[in-house]
Amino acid sequence: MKKKSGSGAVVVGAAAVIVVGGGVFAIAQDWKTGHNSLVDYARAEMGDAELQYQFGQKELKNTSMTASPEKARVWFEKSAKNGYVPAMMTLGDTYNTSSAKRDGDAACHWYEEAARKGNAEGMRNIGLCHQIGRGSLAPDDRPATEWFRKAAEKGDLPAHGLLAARLFREGKDAEALEWLKKADAAGSLEATEMLGDYYYSPYTPNRDVNKAFGYFAKAAEGGITGAQRSYSFCFFAGKGTAKDGAEAYKWAVIAQKSGDKDAVTAINFLKPQLSAAQIAEGEKRADAWLASHKR
Repeated sequence: MKKKSGSGAVVVGAAAVIVVGGGVFAIAQDWKTGHNSLVDYARAEMGDAELQYQFGQKELKNTSMTASPEKARVWFEKSAKNGYVPAMMTLGDTYNTSSAKRDGDAACHWYEEAARKGNAEGMRNIGLCHQIGRGSLAPDDRPATEWFRKAAEKGDLPAHGLLAARLFREGKDAEALEWLKKADAAGSLEATEMLGDYYYSPYTPNRDVNKAFGYFAKAAEGGITGAQRSYSFCFFAGKGTAKDGAEAYKWAVIAQKSGDKDAVTAINFLKPQLSAAQIAEGEKRADAWLASHKR
């Protein structure tokens, strides 16, 4: 054991004891990271936003009797007020789980703070706050659209779909399709399904069931259950493809076994209109597809 001359620290291996104001405090050092818990705590108390956030996360993961979500929230509040965006988003998500008006206001506040720091998810979420009228906000399409656009311009794929939906309502189909096609190209299967819905709709000026079938195929194969139901109906009705009762039943079963509650309605619709052989073949194909697409 060594004591460094002129200091109040006694070093023992990888641990240290500090005497402060007559009190003795042990510093637990992690030999893997070199971090000292007391030093980190002091830095957090002095305003280190990232460490404040980390202490909040540790409190949430604490499984002991001393665990406290309220303590975690206090750390997140400190971190967020010091400008740390992940803490802002964590607070927004936490408050957003409550239906209380004041919690809705708090959620929207922190989402907007994160958005103004350039966070795309925060932009999307404050846009949703305006769209639905969360907390004290009145529903307002204008700021909702503005925030969705900002989020989409930063590459947030869910925002592409939200912006497109708003543009469709405004009759700006061409611009909406541009955003959906960008998202589809970037891998958003939700956008792919929306494209299928657009081209299939009888209210679409440039309806194209062949295009719709192609988009439904891509989204269905990617695991989007709503698209699987639509794909099923295309095979049943012969929209964009030849009629195939077994294939229609296959995709309805896949959607149902993937957890889609509405697929039961599709199955009940198909059963009386298909032969026993078609149903058996459809089930066989569905089982084969599901076996080869285990996640």
